[in-house]
Amino acid sequence: LVAQRRPGGVLRIVRYSPSDGVLDTVFEEPDHHSFHARAVAARPEPDGRSSTVRPEAPNGKLFGLDVYESDTVVAGLPRGSARRLRVIEGVPLKGPELLSAEPTAAAGRSSRMFRRLLGEAPVEEDGSFHIDVPADLPVQLQLLDGDGVALASCDWIWVKQREFRGCIGCHEDPELTPPNRFVEAAKRPATELTLTPERRRTVTFVDHVVPVLQGKCRSCHQHDGSRLALAGLDGTAGRLAVYRDMLGAAGSEIDSAPGEERPLIRPGSARTSPLIWRILGRAGGGAEGRAAESEAGVATDHRQLLDNAEKTVLIEWVDLGAQWTSGASLRAEP
Repeated sequence: LVAQRRPGGVLRIVRYSPSDGVLDTVFEEPDHHSFHARAVAARPEPDGRSSTVRPEAPNGKLFGLDVYESDTVVAGLPRGSARRLRVIEGVPLKGPELLSAEPTAAAGRSSRMFRRLLGEAPVEEDGSFHIDVPADLPVQLQLLDGDGVALASCDWIWVKQREFRGCIGCHEDPELTPPNRFVEAAKRPATELTLTPERRRTVTFVDHVVPVLQGKCRSCHQHDGSRLALAGLDGTAGRLAVYRDMLGAAGSEIDSAPGEERPLIRPGSARTSPLIWRILGRAGGGAEGRAAESEAGVATDHRQLLDNAEKTVLIEWVDLGAQWTSGASLRAEP
């Protein structure tokens, strides 16, 4: 059983015969990837092993020995470029909660996971980190540069109660043996990122980005002839039009057809988003996914328009997936 990519990019499970090359479909869902086939069969009871997990403990620990140790994602990053670690909570959306994400879906974005911030932790000079997070909670880790822009992101992971889970690096070679050294982050207590659900904040277009655009950007971007027309920000329909314009038709593509302007943002990657290039006065590269080519002569006049807090709003909004709104029906609990 293997995973095969169909035209359009969706993976399905097929039975493959090496002798004659025949493929028979076993399982597929048109709108979802299907991979990592598992045999459904009786198996002997697995070997027992010791565990530090305690069901009554509310948290667990994650640590990394060296974020620069990588075979793909952050390979080639200069040491010292990763300053902080951002930790994001994933809240699965179900039923009525999906309604608040409809504009996101209409712009070509997946809308089944809402993202909130658990906080940030330092990345030490040797590339190590050490955090304490709630158990059984899906979290995503992002390495941040000095401007708070994500250099790379990992997939969803979690820890069990009182578990100590660690990695050698960020998507490192799985056959590596950990170096026998005492990393800097382990010399101090873990950074506690254990905010209660009601204190976990998020950044959305309606609640946080619109006020920045109204206060600092609309006076110059009033007309339809400008790259980003902001005249209609006071109404829901106008805000949705601006939101869709910023994401572009696909919302997640970094390439544009010849002669067309690329979307202003790439959801989930502020580093490859032209909007963020403008407010920082520099073009970004792509440690996450394909690299975006540098734009020659990125205008620096926008750097002075926003203060650091407003820049952070836009950067976090993009890196968290460019969410439309939190919605009144979102759950308070994880």
